[in-house]
Amino acid sequence: MTKTQTQTRTRPVIRTRTEADVALRQANLTALEENVLRMRYGIALDPAAALRWHGEENPALSGQLQVMEAEAVANLQAQGQGEVDAVAKAALIARLRKL
Repeated sequence: MTKTQTQTRTRPVIRTRTEADVALRQANLTALEENVLRMRYGIALDPAAALRWHGEENPALSGQLQVMEAEAVANLQAQGQGEVDAVAKAALIARLRKL
């Protein structure tokens, strides 16, 4: 039996964020996939890009988010714009995760 050896050679290539941004725009990715890659590699969106609001395509979800936001604002106003207590914050986060 003979032994074989395999060698792999790599060539480091430095890419800029601008090049990565252009590649992301040209790739056929879903919005979620593009967002994950942008967050992973720290590639920001164009500052003039429109923000996507969760629930805009689903009226029931939009209503739930509005109620939760109103409760959070009322809670802050009742506390004099102070810190939100940890229990209320945890409850709000838990409700948001269920959506």
